[in-house]
Amino acid sequence: KALAGGIPFGFIVNILAGCVDADTEFFSQNGWKRISDYTDTDLVGQYTKDGELQLVKPIRYIKQPCSSMYHITTNKGVDMMLTPNHNFAYFSTIRSNKVLTTSAQNVVDKLDKGSGFSGKVATTFSYNGCGLDITEGELRLQVAVIADGRIVKEGKNNYTQMRFVKERKYLRLKEMCEKFNLKYLDRGFKECESGCSHYEVIVYPKWSDKKYDNKYYSCRKEQLGIIVDEMKYWDGSITTGAFTTTEKESADFIQFAYSSIGVRSTIKVDKRTHKYKDGYCATVTPSKNKFVGLAGGSSGKRAVAKEVPTSDGYQYCFTVPTSLLVLRRNGKIFVTGNSGIGKSSFLNQVTTYYTKVCNE
Repeated sequence: KALAGGIPFGFIVNILAGCVDADTEFFSQNGWKRISDYTDTDLVGQYTKDGELQLVKPIRYIKQPCSSMYHITTNKGVDMMLTPNHNFAYFSTIRSNKVLTTSAQNVVDKLDKGSGFSGKVATTFSYNGCGLDITEGELRLQVAVIADGRIVKEGKNNYTQMRFVKERKYLRLKEMCEKFNLKYLDRGFKECESGCSHYEVIVYPKWSDKKYDNKYYSCRKEQLGIIVDEMKYWDGSITTGAFTTTEKESADFIQFAYSSIGVRSTIKVDKRTHKYKDGYCATVTPSKNKFVGLAGGSSGKRAVAKEVPTSDGYQYCFTVPTSLLVLRRNGKIFVTGNSGIGKSSFLNQVTTYYTKVCNE
């Protein structure tokens, strides 16, 4: 109202679009990070018009007081905390290649009317890192070792024991080593009176990794595809592609790898923390649909929006060159608008106000 009532001559007007809550995560060069924990050394993942995820230095980082936001959720695909004036990014159809934006308030109003919001939220992207210095065979072996390897500290060259009850894993490992000319020692089947009979193979991976640490985010697109493909035979499901792990870093990375090759996935954490050594176990489950709808479709389960208080009394956001961000909340990735200075935001607000005044 103050702006529409007149802008004093000689004043610089800076209008910021809406923001997200402290628990929303952005993608950095080291993986996912809470937006409230951003530091000047962090790069931020922006979404381009071509659907690519790029790491850039943000033009600005915003942190401002905010008491409440809209919590927009669907049954499985969406979890967002947005201010009413946030630039909500969407596609008109799943075949559209043009990103549109509207205010989060407009989305909430349509949900409240019962019709739902017809736009589709993007949850995947194309990503191509600088690449890891590793061959395809070495990378596939690395995936197997992360899942089932026991790296012997006193051994040389990352001496690793691989023990399997399932014969299919034993056969796949040998086939892999032979195909890619990787050094291995086949110790065959070992029977134990205690009932722990198993197959055993000794391998020598390039790295002594037991989880997907930060370096794996440097993978080229083809390397990310190799990891997703091989993972299914070890810590994953060959039929569904679901991946289960007790390492949070690994769950985060596999979800990222899926998204980078155009496959939406969500992370579900097992609440039975007492069952696991470090209290964590999660399953990353891929979906056939890379877009999430808010209207509900034939199921009738449209998105729900509720106004809730912020956890710390603040709102956060970035301004990036493309005006679009790749964010995540509660294990659900989404593309959304950034916080801009924006002449469009200014004109929209002023036009809306004057129209209302004239109608009254």
